Amino acid sequence: MNDHPDLFPQEWDDHDDDMGEGVFPAGRGSGGEPGEGSGRGRRGWSGRRRPLLPPRESSTMGDRSVFEDPSVVSQMVEMSSVVGWLGYRWCDIPVRFQRVAWEELRRWVDRIVVEWQVSRGEVPDCWFRHPRLVQELYACMNAEYKAWEEKAPTVNGLLVWSAHFEQARRRMREVTEDLAGCARGVHQEETARRVAYEEGLWAETVGVVGVGVRVPRPEKEPVYVRGVVRDPVSGEVRVSEVVGVSPAGSVGVGGVELVPDGVPDSGVVEFRVRASGGEPVCEQASDPEGPWEDVPGVS
Repeated sequence: MNDHPDLFPQEWDDHDDDMGEGVFPAGRGSGGEPGEGSGRGRRGWSGRRRPLLPPRESSTMGDRSVFEDPSVVSQMVEMSSVVGWLGYRWCDIPVRFQRVAWEELRRWVDRIVVEWQVSRGEVPDCWFRHPRLVQELYACMNAEYKAWEEKAPTVNGLLVWSAHFEQARRRMREVTEDLAGCARGVHQEETARRVAYEEGLWAETVGVVGVGVRVPRPEKEPVYVRGVVRDPVSGEVRVSEVVGVSPAGSVGVGGVELVPDGVPDSGVVEFRVRASGGEPVCEQASDPEGPWEDVPGVS
C-alpha cells in the first residue's frame, strides 16, 4: 500500500510488452491486493507501472522533512514493475492471476529448454502435471527474474541464477527418474501422498507445554520441588514426583568408571578413573579381595 502517493504517483502502461498478452495490472488498489488498479481486465495490458512525475529532492510528511535519494527512488520505481503474481508462493497466487501465471511459466519453460538445452530427462513434456517439477521451475523463474531485474552490471546472473539452476536441473532429473515413462514421452500420473496421522498421538504431543525454572540451592537444609498442572476447566490438579535439592557442597558420590587405554602389548597399561562427587583415585592389589593400595596417578 502506498503511504505517500505524492512520492510515487503511478499509472498503468496501456501497451503490450515483453511479458506477453494477458498479464494484467499488478498495482495495489484500495483493497490492498495486487491487480486492483485501474484498467483491471483490459486485454493486453502489461501489468507494469511507470511514474508520472520525476522524484523530487525532498518531501514533507507532517512536520518532518524527508530526504529522497534519487537512486533509491529510481530502484523502488523499477521494483514496482514486477508482475502482480511473481514472488508469491505458487499455492498462494491469487485466483485472478493463476491462469496468467500458468501461461507465463509455460512461456518461460519453453524458452529455458531451448536456451539451456534441457532434456526430457530433466523437464518432460508433461512437467505441468508434476507438482515437484512445477515448484522447481517456478522457483527458477523467480530466481532468474531476481538476478536480472536491476538491469545493471551484476554478478547475480552467475551466483544467484546460473549456479542454482544447475542444481535445480539435477533435482528435476532425480524426480523424472522416478517417472521413467514421462522421460520417454509417455505420461505417468503421480499419486499424491497424504499423511496418515495417529490423532491420539498428535493430541498428546501438541498438548504438551513446558516451563523452565531455576531453584537456588539451599545453604543448609534441603528443599523439595515438584511440578503441578491445573486444568483451567475442570480444576483437576496433577502433581509430579517430589525431587530433593541438597545444600551446596553436599553432592553425593556418583558412579565411578575405570577406563583402560586399550593399547595391546605395551609395557604399561594406562587407566583413567572418572567419578563425580569426590576425588577419584586408582587402587591396585594382587588379589581381587585386597588388600588395596593407592596407585600414583596423573591428572
